[in-house]
Amino acid sequence: MTAYFNDDAALPVVVQNMLELTVREEELKKLTMPLCIIVGSEDPLRPSAETLAPRVVGAQLIIIPDADHIQTVRRPGTGEAIRKFLLAS
Repeated sequence: MTAYFNDDAALPVVVQNMLELTVREEELKKLTMPLCIIVGSEDPLRPSAETLAPRVVGAQLIIIPDADHIQTVRRPGTGEAIRKFLLAS
């Protein structure tokens, strides 16, 4: 893993704030901008992404095969998925 994924000071703060993050259903329904959710097939957050996507009108869920949370950004299909999403939005 490269150094930019290993910020020892930032990681605990990010994890703590993720645990405290709560988004209410009514807030999700207010979203009007295009939303692309990209997750690896082996990512532990995949179930959350699959739960979130149908709750946001027009959200697009893209699952990158054979990728965990970090590997997803390095997979060839990820960049192309982002490009297609941005061109369509």
